[in-house]
Amino acid sequence: MISDISSLVRRTPLLSLADKPHLFCKMEACQTGGSFKMRGAVKTLLSLTEDGDDRQVITVSMGNTAFSLAWAGRLLGRAVSVVMPENVSPAKLDLTRRIGAEVILHGQTGSEALAHCESLVASGDYYFLHPHKCPPFLAGSETIAEEIFADQPATQRIFVPIGGGGLLSAICAAAKKSSTSFEVIGVEAEQAPAFANSFQAGHPVAISDLDTIADALTINEPDTEVFDYVVSRTSRIVTVSEEEIVVAMRTLFDEFRIIAEPGGAASLAASLKVDDGSVAAAIISGGNISPEEYCQLTGSQSDPG
Repeated sequence: MISDISSLVRRTPLLSLADKPHLFCKMEACQTGGSFKMRGAVKTLLSLTEDGDDRQVITVSMGNTAFSLAWAGRLLGRAVSVVMPENVSPAKLDLTRRIGAEVILHGQTGSEALAHCESLVASGDYYFLHPHKCPPFLAGSETIAEEIFADQPATQRIFVPIGGGGLLSAICAAAKKSSTSFEVIGVEAEQAPAFANSFQAGHPVAISDLDTIADALTINEPDTEVFDYVVSRTSRIVTVSEEEIVVAMRTLFDEFRIIAEPGGAASLAASLKVDDGSVAAAIISGGNISPEEYCQLTGSQSDPG
């Protein structure tokens, strides 16, 4: 599967901590587009081309999925569209357009943007790339686990940050197919524990307070289909505090000169929190954060560069 997309995505490094050489970081923050989602976007477009499906691909996003789909469309010469709320940050709007995607602005919330996206898809003119449930998108993300084991066959655990659950679903699928047994451990912010609460309850439950710096890891309620798939395939959910996330962000910069967004660094925070000496890999899922915000969160006095 790696070879399917290898010419268009980066094989990101797997790097160990200096004082904990059994803990590794899979640097998806270094991926084209700044996140792991580039893998799924490329895989989706390639799959559609192979199937002779020439519909325009559309998604709804205010960040990483938008950037990744825009890059995939640019590299493959395929038209793509992204629906964003009208109040999306100007920087994210401008970047998505500059990479090459058509941006459709609609509504004031993500839910309103999603509803509009679904109405466009219903017309039959678009293919909807759902980052949490689209099969080829998830297949692209599975290559992360393949690369981890190619580089470190002794890996016993993979720590996976959870937003909507798409990456977790992909790593669970990789575990099911793998000849090597390993733990899949989900990671959430303590202040936005939608999946953790749902795992404890045994069914999806909604939360109303999502007050965390890890905005990529926020969801009000897990999708039922996603939850049902991952609940029996995930060893456990580890939640991390805001302070633990910031420490992980600093660690990534101090050791590797890597700037990760809070949600991307949360997996390292979790691997440090429950470290018992097992060989483990933390997926550093994204690095889309401005220098100003990074410095504000980590207490840096100047730009990290």
